[in-house]
Amino acid sequence: MTPEGFGDNFALFCLSRVLAGYGLLTAVLPQFVDRYQGHVAIQMLLLGLVFNVIGGASDSIWGLAAAAARNWFARSPQRLALVGATGGLAMIGLAVTVAAT
Repeated sequence: MTPEGFGDNFALFCLSRVLAGYGLLTAVLPQFVDRYQGHVAIQMLLLGLVFNVIGGASDSIWGLAAAAARNWFARSPQRLALVGATGGLAMIGLAVTVAAT
């Protein structure tokens, strides 16, 4: 991966986590905070940090797996043609399904 690509992906990751974080903080996290333990804000921040670390690790693993799969397919013109044909058949199948319903 090039440094420019890494920077773009990192920016996208940060922006998507910020948007998801607001929904998470307002909808999900309050039920995991124990106000009797004190430091509610710190509990919320820690839970938000854990969410972002897990999300970042998951996204990174999927990105690396996708890059490895793409490189494997790209090494063989036959495999690459098979992927293209499979994608085309999937699109045709989806179009027929949409037209039929």
